[in-house]
Amino acid sequence: TALSNGNYSLPDAATKAYTINPAKLTAQFKDETVVFGNKPALEIAVTGFQGGEDATSAAEYIAPTISTNPIPTNVTTHTIELVGGSAKNYTFDLKPGTLTITNADMSGGVSSHGYSGVYDGKSHGITVNIPSGAKVSYYTDGNHTNSSNNQFKDVTDGEITIYYKVERPNYADVSGSAAVVITAKTVTPSLQAGTAGSREYDGKLATTGTLALSGVVTGETLAASGSVAFTDPAAGKNKTVDITDISLTGGTADNYVLSTKELKGVATNAEIRPREVALTWSGDTGLVYTGTEKSVSAEVSNLVANDSCAVTVTGGAEKDAGEHIATATGLDNPNYRLPDPAPAKVYTIAPATLTATYKGETIGAATSPKLEVEVTGFVNDESAANAAGYAAPTITGTIPTSKGTHELTPSGGEADNYTFTYVAGTLAITDNPITGVTAKGYEGLYDQKMHDSVTVSGLQEGDTVQYSTGEGENWTSDNPQVGPVGDTPIQVKVTRPGFEELVLKVTASVKSTPIIQLDKPLFDKTDLQKVTLGGSVQQGGYPIASQGFAYRKAGDTVWTPLNPGTAGSGKTTYSQTANGL
Repeated sequence: TALSNGNYSLPDAATKAYTINPAKLTAQFKDETVVFGNKPALEIAVTGFQGGEDATSAAEYIAPTISTNPIPTNVTTHTIELVGGSAKNYTFDLKPGTLTITNADMSGGVSSHGYSGVYDGKSHGITVNIPSGAKVSYYTDGNHTNSSNNQFKDVTDGEITIYYKVERPNYADVSGSAAVVITAKTVTPSLQAGTAGSREYDGKLATTGTLALSGVVTGETLAASGSVAFTDPAAGKNKTVDITDISLTGGTADNYVLSTKELKGVATNAEIRPREVALTWSGDTGLVYTGTEKSVSAEVSNLVANDSCAVTVTGGAEKDAGEHIATATGLDNPNYRLPDPAPAKVYTIAPATLTATYKGETIGAATSPKLEVEVTGFVNDESAANAAGYAAPTITGTIPTSKGTHELTPSGGEADNYTFTYVAGTLAITDNPITGVTAKGYEGLYDQKMHDSVTVSGLQEGDTVQYSTGEGENWTSDNPQVGPVGDTPIQVKVTRPGFEELVLKVTASVKSTPIIQLDKPLFDKTDLQKVTLGGSVQQGGYPIASQGFAYRKAGDTVWTPLNPGTAGSGKTTYSQTANGL
C-alpha cells in the first residue's frame, strides 16, 4: 500500500495472497493421582502458544474441557477425554490423560477393643468400630483364612485372640486383633433353709441337706452337692452342721467357681431326736412282805454301741403288801427318751403269813380256860405290838364245858401286811389238873461225875414224883442219873390226891468236855498220861496204848490209834474217842 521511499512506486495490482496457518495448540489432560475422597485438580495443559501469547491473551481463546462425565470417583485409573477448545489463529490437538484414584486410608476411622468379663450367660466378642459403608470380618488367625463368628459365652482358657479385617470400597483394608477373656463367675453356696435332715439319735454325724447357690445366671440350672454332717452327734434342736467337699454339678458348671468349698457351723432348724429306749423290768415277781423295801428296777436296751444309760424308777421301793406301780420317770443320758406314755410296771407284794395256834390247855371242870392263841410268822422284828393294823385272832363261838378233850381253832385277826392260817389246839377238861409244877432237864459238860437228870419245881406237900427214861414205862421214884456224854429223854409223873395226874417231858444233856492239857509229850516213853479236861477236872493216868488216843498229821483226814512204842515227829492233833475224851 505504500513505499517508504518516494523514489519508488508500487506497480498496479501490487497485492499478494498468502495464508497464515493457525498455530497448533496441544491440549493435554494432566495425569494426576488422587486419594479417594479428595477432589482431583482436573488440570488441562495447553501448550503451543506463539508470540508470547497464552490462554489469557490469545484472541478469542476458549479453553478445551473434559468430556468425561461424570468425573470418575471410584478407585482405579480412569482415562479423561477432552473436548472443545478454540482460539483465533490456533487449532487444538486434544490428548487424553489419566486420573488415578487410590484407596483412601480409613485406619483413623477404625477402632477395636477386646472383651474381658465374668461369665454372664451371654455371648461376647471383640468390638470393632468401622466407618459407614465398611464391613468387618473376623478370623482366628492373622492370615485371615479361618473365619470366626466372634461370639464366645463360656469361660475361656486364658485369652482368645480374634483377628479382624475391615473392608470398604475405595479404602485400604484395616487389619487388627483384640482378645476375649471370660472368667468364671463366683457363686456362693449355702444350706437351703429347712432341708437339713432331722433324725433319731444314732451316735453318728452324717445327715442330709440341700445346697442353694447365689450368683447363678438367671435361667441357668446349676446345683451344688457336699457332705453334710452335724457338728456333734448329741440329741438336740436347731443343730448346727458342717458342709465339706462342696462341688458344682450341671451343664454349665465349668463356667462357675465356688466362693468356698466348705461351710462351718451352719445354723439349721434340724434336730436329732432322742432315741426311744426299751425297758426290761426285774425284781417284780415272787414278792412277799418282809417289812423291808423292795427293789423293782428296769434295765435299758436299744442303745447305740458303747453308750450307757440308766433309768430312774419311782414307786419301785414299796414295802407294804398290795398292788403297786413302779414308773420309769427319767434317764441319765439326754440322747435317749422313755416311751410315751411313761413305762410302768404293776407289781404285787403278797402278804406274809401269820400262823395262829391255839396253845391248848388242861383245866378243871369248874375252871375257865385261858384260850391263849400264839401268833408266829412276824417278819423284820415286827410283833403283835407294832405290826400295822394288827388285831389278834381269838377263839370264838361256844366254849365247851363238858369233861373231855375238845379241839378248838382260832379265827379272825387281821394285819395290814399279813394273812392268817390257823392251827387247832386241844382243850382238856378234867376233874382238877395239877398246875404250877415244872421240870427242867440237866445240862452240863462231862466231868466224870453222875448228876440228877431232872429238877422238879412247884411241888406241894403230898405230891409224889416218879421218873421214866423210856416212853412212860418202868417208872421209878429215883431220879435217873446222867454222866456220859449224850441226850437222855426223861418223863416226870406228878400225882396229887384229888388231882389229875400230870406228866412232863424233858431232856437231860451232857456235852463233851475238851482236853486242854497233857502232862507230857504224847510220844514220851512213860506209860501213863495225866489229862486235864475243861473245867479244870483232872483225869487220872491212861496207858499210852489205850484206845483213848489216836493221832493224825496236819492235813490228813484219817485218825490212827496209838500203839505202844509209836514214835514220830511233827504236829499232832488230839481227838475225843472214848469216855468223853
